[in-house]
Amino acid sequence: MSGPSVMELRRVCKSFGRNRVLADVSVSIHKGETLAVVGANGAGKTTLLRIVAGLVRPDHGVVSRTRWGQEDDVVAYFAGGASVPPNLTARRLLGLFKAQVPEHLPAGQRLSRASRGTRQQVGLLAVLAREHCREWVLDEPWDGLDPIATARVHQALIARRCRGGSTLIASHRLHELVGVATHFATLVRGSLRIHRALSQASSPEAVVGELIEALQ
Repeated sequence: MSGPSVMELRRVCKSFGRNRVLADVSVSIHKGETLAVVGANGAGKTTLLRIVAGLVRPDHGVVSRTRWGQEDDVVAYFAGGASVPPNLTARRLLGLFKAQVPEHLPAGQRLSRASRGTRQQVGLLAVLAREHCREWVLDEPWDGLDPIATARVHQALIARRCRGGSTLIASHRLHELVGVATHFATLVRGSLRIHRALSQASSPEAVVGELIEALQ
């Protein structure tokens, strides 16, 4: 990664009791980059994303950001469909972000009564509507999505990258990540290793194989 960064973590550490989740993590994201973080269950991906989003304080280390012109000084964070407000309807939630409800989604149904996939789509749409935010931070964005919704997320992420936007994604869906990420990182035993632009030099299958090998 080169050039001035939008976001940078320097030597970040985080523990919960005796469980050390992140150990001396350093990483930066630049304009127009999509960094995908891959790790096993419990590796600390969600903790890392929550630190980047400003929801969790690290025990040690620094999180710094650079302002870019008139861009929104906000991080748009998606924590999964289970995190959407259950008492709101899709129409009400998306209306807060001046976004329209797609025709295939139940606009007037409370989200507490909606399917898992519907909640996931509505939560994502609320984040993706904030296209001028400094960063998008997405935790398992494809979880529970059907093929059409998956394709829409791909299109939104690629369009954002082409506009110079920055995104941090954590997901187990490696083949989906290969389609949108510019860089990859593996999180193993609290340590983050950066893999630089693997998709530019390898086939998707080779990238997935290398990431799986790095996790073992």
